[in-house]
Amino acid sequence: MFRNLSGFSKYTKLKFMRRFEYNFYLKNKNYIDFKLGNLSLLRKKTINSFISRITNTNKSIFELIKINLIRLYLIKSFRGRAQALGKPSRGQRTWSNAWTAYKYNTTLKLFIRNLSRLQKSKLKKKKINYKLIEKKIRKPVFKIKQLKPVIKKNLWF
Repeated sequence: MFRNLSGFSKYTKLKFMRRFEYNFYLKNKNYIDFKLGNLSLLRKKTINSFISRITNTNKSIFELIKINLIRLYLIKSFRGRAQALGKPSRGQRTWSNAWTAYKYNTTLKLFIRNLSRLQKSKLKKKKINYKLIEKKIRKPVFKIKQLKPVIKKNLWF
């Protein structure tokens, strides 16, 4: 049952089994991975609701951590800023004990890089074609000739 759920350690599994009083499975180490098919419908529903409160069913814990770091960056918190700079935000030493911070910072840096690329592509300035403007300015202007009224002469008189 716990094989597909990431984020559940052995301690969490034991707590879970004690909470729902599965003492038989605790005593027999062969049955630690018990299956839901043997349980009643009511117990299946309670287990399902319990697990759905603890975890997210659509995404793994690791993806949720990455999404949370992006959220912290977008709300401009101190932790988000520290992660964006590539530094640990929970007091780890920067020169030795910051491997997990570095690992999750790569995700945040990729997000920031892609976001800046999108913004730059939307805000591309139109280049001014100075040569074309110069041609338009220096183009000779044709003078308009004033039209003189033409008087027709009668030829038979």
